Amino acid sequence: MFQACFDDSGKTQMPVYVLAGFISRVRRWQVYSHEWDRVLKRPPEVSFLSTNEAFRQTGCFSGWSEREIEKRLLKLVEVIQNRVDGGAIFTLDHADYKAVMTKVEQLPFTPEELRKLRMLKNPFYFGFHTVVVRMLGEHAHAHMKEGLQILFDHDIDREKRLENGYRNVIEGIRKEFPEHVKLLVNKEAEFRDEKVFLPLQAADLLAWNVRRDRYEKMRGRKHRWKVWEALRKAVPYRRYHSSKLDIAKLMGGAANVDPAMLL
Repeated sequence: MFQACFDDSGKTQMPVYVLAGFISRVRRWQVYSHEWDRVLKRPPEVSFLSTNEAFRQTGCFSGWSEREIEKRLLKLVEVIQNRVDGGAIFTLDHADYKAVMTKVEQLPFTPEELRKLRMLKNPFYFGFHTVVVRMLGEHAHAHMKEGLQILFDHDIDREKRLENGYRNVIEGIRKEFPEHVKLLVNKEAEFRDEKVFLPLQAADLLAWNVRRDRYEKMRGRKHRWKVWEALRKAVPYRRYHSSKLDIAKLMGGAANVDPAMLL
């Protein structure tokens, strides 16, 4: 069985919402987890990886030098490179999301339409939708016989809301591509604690760096961190992006309006 493990970045930080993580077979994740834990426990021991704390030299990394932090994190990147099959990155620009949602809020809706839109008015719903649909499709087209389990960090958003959103995505896939749903191990959203489930710490490392890279580019700079440079080359990545048009199509379909009205 394959497991794809995702974390988020950019809920409150410009310029992009990110959902990113890694995919590998369960047996490879088990080896990864053993090696990841061993790297964390080297003296001085780190209880878990928070990339934000590492970059800012706070929390678990308080008192560490930049060189010491880079050295430890580069060892973690080596674990990813050696034990993980690949990565996946979803992005959605804050500006595009806000522009479409501003148009949505100006339209009159029925109670049923409002119910649907409350669920959709969450940027990470688009991430759920894109990641699950695309990954399942690619898994099926690669003629994989092993199932795919998709897991998320429990801090992405309110779990109840995301559970409903995930369920809605699966219902849509079942109607259009029933053969794909058979490959999905978890038909309900599943969440894990990154402090316990170690693959999510790698997902945190990736999601944080993807958003930081875009943040620096927005300011005409480069994200110059050796950890990011190594992570970019560690494994092959699948990249997914929801454009302004993609958002308008999804929202328009839910609200029964012409997507052009939302652009």
